[in-house]
Formats: sequence, structure tokens, C-alpha cells
Amino acid sequence: MTRKTTTTRTPSDKDTAMTAPIDSIPRVSVQDLVIALRMFESSSDTTLENLRLRFCYAKNKSKKGGNLFPTAVIVAGEMQKLGLIEPVALPKASSKTHETSKGKVIKVTASGQELLRVFLADRMAAFDKLFGLMYTTHRNLQTFVGVILERNLIAPIATSVKDHVGASYGSASALADAVSEGKFNTEETLRLLAQRLGRALTEEERDELNTGIEKLVKDYKMSAASEDGTEFAKNFLGKLNDVVIPAIFRGDGLPFDYRTHRTIWSLGEGFKLWGTITSHPDYSGTVVYRTASIILTPEMDQVKALVFDSGLKKTGENFLGKMFAAYQELQTLRKSRFVNAWELRSVFCLDNRCQQSVFNRLFEEHYAGSDSYNLHFEIQQAKSRHELPLRAGQRSVGTILMTREAT
Repeated sequence: MTRKTTTTRTPSDKDTAMTAPIDSIPRVSVQDLVIALRMFESSSDTTLENLRLRFCYAKNKSKKGGNLFPTAVIVAGEMQKLGLIEPVALPKASSKTHETSKGKVIKVTASGQELLRVFLADRMAAFDKLFGLMYTTHRNLQTFVGVILERNLIAPIATSVKDHVGASYGSASALADAVSEGKFNTEETLRLLAQRLGRALTEEERDELNTGIEKLVKDYKMSAASEDGTEFAKNFLGKLNDVVIPAIFRGDGLPFDYRTHRTIWSLGEGFKLWGTITSHPDYSGTVVYRTASIILTPEMDQVKALVFDSGLKKTGENFLGKMFAAYQELQTLRKSRFVNAWELRSVFCLDNRCQQSVFNRLFEEHYAGSDSYNLHFEIQQAKSRHELPLRAGQRSVGTILMTREAT
């Protein structure tokens, strides 16, 4: 299905949107932006406090104190960049500014009212228009789209001390000891990284990584000696990703920090334009892949149309047949009749370029099998740290055996 989207704004709104830096993408979700936009259904203005309370209600969070006030400020700032609300001086995104700034009034612009009108008439068209506005506003997003249209991205995110930092660090405390004593083995970490990428690191990558990791170890030496080992390892892995991800993607023209990458990945999933998987057997890391076609203007500065060709309807055609093909692919690799449910979902989604949510919905509809295909499950025994469960009715599926009836 093809949907056209435009990014036209009135001159005054465009000027407003360009007054803030356009190289940073705030940590907002698509749903947050929609919630904020709908605040103007009955009035042309509202307050940051009203917006905060609406977020608390939508997210089922406590309304006490300044809870979610930073979210309200950040979302308002993004809407201002997009030209959806009028320019106004916003407070620092901190709960400490809640009391003095909660009465700050924000007013919708003509462009904001038009987007709201579209949303109330055609929700999907409004989502497309919103993405178009974000695309024209954020250069980082433009750069990312240019890359994801051409190829998948493999992000070697470090999630395990032993597997991704060094085999000698069999525990969090072992890592803390190595850092505190100045005995961290950077070369081993780079070796494991190259192994995960399936290629040698370039000289530029090695230089940047050596410099970044050396600084990281130096900065964390005191923490390693005083913090709880488990908490230290968690924080260290996060900071290691801040070093690794920009260095690895710099050659792709995507030298953003790790937080910006994660924000872009999340936005793409919110708009159903690209997705992420973490359990594909062919890749040791997060795979970011396109799930829709993004048609740009010749100048590549605006979105002309979005084509959703792997949604529920398209992917649902012969779903069990496609799933069996993914099952055979995984079974051949694993040499086992029962295959991991998360790996099967990852293989299917990448092969068919669909969102995980699409697979989950279709699996719920077809897990009983058909005249041609039989499915047998083993119940999930342990929770995954990085994957949402695959559900079959009230059960979480751990492994799957699939057979096809002879014709």
C-alpha cells in the first residue's frame, strides 16, 4: 500500500522549527507526540502541567511531584522544532523545574491544527505526515534513512561481559577488578568485536576504539573499586557501547552517539518503517532492517511517499508456508527438530522484512496450524533479557517443531 505524505508548513512555522539545532533527535516516542498533539482537540493551548498529567495517565505512572515533567518539556521542544506549537521559552527538562514552570502555556500553530485535523480523519496519513516533518527537520534522520534504504545495519551492542568484553572476565567482579587495577585487556575486546562483525577492524576504527576505551577505563577506575560489581558491569557495558557504536558506524556516515541510534531505531519501529531483531543466528548483534519503502524527492530532503508492502495483509498471505521456509532455514543451521522461537521470529522477520509485531499477531492467529502444517511447542522455561515472549494463547513458547503434510 502506498500513501503519499507532504511536509508543507506555513513560512512562519517553518522558521520556528528551524530556530533550534536540527542535528539532535530528542528521546521521544511516536506515541508521545500523538498524545501531545491530541491535547489541542478541544483548545488551542494547554500547559506543560496538563501535558505531564496526560503522560502520567497514558503511561499509568504516578502523578506525584514532577514525575514525567522532563518528558513533557522534551516533547514540547520537539513539537516546537516541527512547527506544531508556537515558539516559547521552555524550561530545562528536569523535575526540579516543575514547580516554577508547570504553568507554562504552549499554543498550537496552524500546521499543528492541520496535522490534528488529518489525524482525526485518517490516523495513518497523519503518522506519515508526522514522519515527513521529522525527516525534514533532523539531518541525522535524513542520513540514517539514506543508509537503511540501501542495506541492513549490524550493531555489535555489548550485552555480555564474558562474550563481548573478554572471556577472562567470567564474572562482573572480575571485570571490576581488572579495571580498578589497570589491567583491562583492550586487545581482547577488539578481537571479540571483529569476530562479531565478521571482518577485520580498519586502522581508523582501531585508533578510535583504543582511544575511547583507554579513556573509559581511566574514567571508571574509581567506580570499579567502590561500586557493586553487577551494577558496575552494567554501567561499563553501556559506556562501552557509547564508544563502539559511533566508531563502527562512522564509515557508514552515521557517527551518532549510541543514544541517538537507539532513538532512531525506536522511531522507525513506531512509524513501522524499519525494525530491529537481536536473535538472528547469522549475526552477533542487533540487526536494523527496512520494513517499508521510503520514497524521497530528487533532492532527498523531503519524503514523497511511504510504501508499506510487508504489513499484516501482505505478510499474512501464506503465512504458515513462509514460516515453514524460515523454520527449515533455521533447522538446517541448528541441526535440531525443535528450534528457538525467538530465532525463528528473527529469521522470518528479516526474510520477509516485516515488523516483529506483525509476526506476533499472525502467529497468534495461526499457531493451531492448518491442514498443511502442524506446529508443536515446548513452553518457554526462562525469560529472555532482550526479547519479548512469543505467545500461543496463554502460553509463552520456548521452542517450535513444525512439519508439513505430504501432498
